[in-house]
Amino acid sequence: MTQPTTPYMETTRKFVEKTGKLAMPIARELGVSPTAIIGAVANEYDTRKQWGWGVQAGADVWARMSSFGPYPRIPKQRIEPSSGKPGVLRKIVNPFTIDIGPGNIRVDAAISMVQDYVERHKKTKKDPLGLLKYRNDYDSLVNDLLNFENPKASYAIAGLFLAEGQKLLKQKSRHAWDKLSPDQKDALLVTYFKIGKEQIERNIDKRLNAPNRSPGDFAYNPRGDGGQQHLNNADNLRKWLRMPRMDYPTTHLDTGPKQLTIDR
Repeated sequence: MTQPTTPYMETTRKFVEKTGKLAMPIARELGVSPTAIIGAVANEYDTRKQWGWGVQAGADVWARMSSFGPYPRIPKQRIEPSSGKPGVLRKIVNPFTIDIGPGNIRVDAAISMVQDYVERHKKTKKDPLGLLKYRNDYDSLVNDLLNFENPKASYAIAGLFLAEGQKLLKQKSRHAWDKLSPDQKDALLVTYFKIGKEQIERNIDKRLNAPNRSPGDFAYNPRGDGGQQHLNNADNLRKWLRMPRMDYPTTHLDTGPKQLTIDR
């Protein structure tokens, strides 16, 4: 299905205006642009409202009817997100593979993110994103990911995804990352959220390893799946959130997004 590049729907505007501020402390904590986090969730929200509302509503209902824990039958090792794009039958048989809520976040991937988060914070007992409560309660995680009125969990999981994506993109080519404008960085992260680590890493490696290409010639494409729509709506996002253009902090857990020319 061709992804939309049109202005966000009115329902998406209302969703962003009502809930976008929930992403601000998450962005500060993770060192990720708030408009990237909000944009990633807004893109999925808009797509499901325009194109897949019936299917996604059905997926949400199936997720609510399913049980996700506790798991005495599953070993204690981390639950790894399933690779690939599961079909409808697989999702019915295995509800862990369902994409749910306003951010269309896959259940198994969200659980994996929570488990990583718990591992990082279990010794300090600090809980800056409020996710430790899901450590042994994945049903509550799913219920909160399905919350359209208070999507804090969706923004938190999206923020964790994008923090990993930002780190990967910088590692692959800091030169290409630094050449992007703030909006283009956000758009590239929206694409990362949309298609996932495996696919975007595969695409980058293929282009980086192309014959006769020097590293200095490599450039990221911020207009991939979901990216172009974000660029087309970036000004509206800032207007709805009453915020200026932002850039990225220089380090993880920095003091928060700074104006324009930091991250150089």
